[in-house]
Amino acid sequence: MLDVGEEGSVLLEAFSMPPPGLAAAQINVTYDPEIVSVLQCLPFTGRVCYPVGKDAVKLTGATSTGQEGDSVLAQVDVRCEQPGSSPLELEVVGLFDATIGDPQPIDAEITDGKITCASGPSPTPLSNFWGDVDCDFVVSAVDALLVLQIVAALLPTAPCMHNGDVLPNDGLNSIDGVLILQFSAGIIDHFPVEQG
Repeated sequence: MLDVGEEGSVLLEAFSMPPPGLAAAQINVTYDPEIVSVLQCLPFTGRVCYPVGKDAVKLTGATSTGQEGDSVLAQVDVRCEQPGSSPLELEVVGLFDATIGDPQPIDAEITDGKITCASGPSPTPLSNFWGDVDCDFVVSAVDALLVLQIVAALLPTAPCMHNGDVLPNDGLNSIDGVLILQFSAGIIDHFPVEQG
């Protein structure tokens, strides 16, 4: 289960492929675009994966040698857009083995999936978690980047923007971004605002 706004991954896998192994595949996966959106589809081993319309991705491709046993065919990265459940329905257009000169169809048992998106709590601003600008409870280079984007007027705000002002009484500026980056890299172990 993912919260709204959260990203996750779904693997398309083939299990127990007998010799000479899976060589060619074409699979369509449909989903509810009101509940989830596909961010990207990453194919493995000689395949191509791409969105089709607003509610499907297609995996297709072939290898010259078959994949026996269990294998990952693709990874589909998704983001929850609103609360609810989206079925992940697989349509196998074709699976073929690696028989040289005469590829044979492979009968497969298909297991559809589902992604559930919960409303989840809204991020709670942290009063004194200095450097954590995105409210993820970790001070990282992402926080430094967000500060620099805000200072450059590329981004209007961040969930915990007030935690980015790590120099006392000077407002958010690029020096805050540099200090947050240094903290995340372990160059410094505290912020000036924390000195008493």
